[in-house]
Amino acid sequence: MSRSSPSYVRASKLHELLSSDESRSGTLVVDVRDEDRAGGHVAGSLHAPSESFHRDIERVRLAARGKQIVVFHCMQSQQRGPRCAMIMAQAVAKQQQEEENAAAASGSASATATAEAFPPIVILEDGFSGWVRYVSRLESDVRQKHRDLLIADYSKTTHGYNC
Repeated sequence: MSRSSPSYVRASKLHELLSSDESRSGTLVVDVRDEDRAGGHVAGSLHAPSESFHRDIERVRLAARGKQIVVFHCMQSQQRGPRCAMIMAQAVAKQQQEEENAAAASGSASATATAEAFPPIVILEDGFSGWVRYVSRLESDVRQKHRDLLIADYSKTTHGYNC
């Protein structure tokens, strides 16, 4: 996957990633909603509001250490989520280029692996709205079993679905 064009993942794939301890520990979900985060969020997600995302790049980079995938989203993943994912991908690419330039200038055979080790960046298709719809359609026993892993601080009043 190109760092300059993050791809999309469906809610079912995120559910798969969050359903086991091993894959959940390798997944970072970055919620870039601003005040519209009120009423619920993906359980365990990192809140990095789009309004100030540039100031959160290093915090996201640190949180992504040791992860296998970084999933960005906003309410519908049409503007803020994709924009912040692109900003992050560009920051990672810039760091990688700087490291390669520094290695070349010093005569080192290879650049450090910091930027290369950054996990793939993807965007949650249909954002949090799609996530809530997906979770609301799960079989009730599955939804109850995984509820604490899927949605936190949820408000039916805000989103209108039974989760």
